[in-house]
Amino acid sequence: MIVSLMSIYPYYHVISVGMVAGSVNYFWPLAFALIAAYSLHKIINGKKIKKYEYMIYVVSLLFGVNNEQICFVMLTAYAVCAIHLLLQRRVNTFVLIQFGICLLSLIYILTCPGNAFRMIKETATWFPEYASFSFLQKIDLGISTVIQKIFFTDNRLFMTFAFLMFVLIWQTRKNVLYRITAAIPLLVLILL
Repeated sequence: MIVSLMSIYPYYHVISVGMVAGSVNYFWPLAFALIAAYSLHKIINGKKIKKYEYMIYVVSLLFGVNNEQICFVMLTAYAVCAIHLLLQRRVNTFVLIQFGICLLSLIYILTCPGNAFRMIKETATWFPEYASFSFLQKIDLGISTVIQKIFFTDNRLFMTFAFLMFVLIWQTRKNVLYRITAAIPLLVLILL
């Protein structure tokens, strides 16, 4: 199923920066982050993690969180998982270690002088008006761009994901509110 989902990915996103650079900077970090995230599934469901899997998950996480967006998502996922386990009075050292790795990676990303320098240079070259935008205008621009890419371009991957989530919720939840909420993204995609 994962291979099927990967095959419908709109690769024009990656091609715009070059196939090699796009796959190394976006596709592979996501793939490795998903491998690392599988440990959360096992931990939450009480499944045993084999000794060699710990190393696979840590190495995968180290590679995955070198991408800024993935680092933020993984940091959030591990924080939510740690809080979830804490509420169940279960503390898992491995989740805390992985959370620490994500946090250290985010600190490194934010303090790396090359990132700030590149942002200044790229902004001056490609979007000089961006520097004069307020914080709210930058947030608005980011949200509108994401919405435009997801809803207003040919995005079979998101359509498939929305459909599968709808089917999963419909089959596992009897609550009408859950079913309506699951239908909203799919209906928006179909109607647009």
